[in-house]
Amino acid sequence: MRQSNAAAIALYEGAGYFRVGLRNGYYDDPREAAVLMTKYYAGRDEK
Repeated sequence: MRQSNAAAIALYEGAGYFRVGLRNGYYDDPREAAVLMTKYYAGRDEK
């Protein structure tokens, strides 16, 4: 998602996602970075 999309970033972070990087220049018009996010899940054997 666009780096300037604070509402979307907050939504994903609220759902347990973490920022893991940026892709500079990913979007055009205007040129902007994309925020890379991921969510970590515990394995079946972990509690």
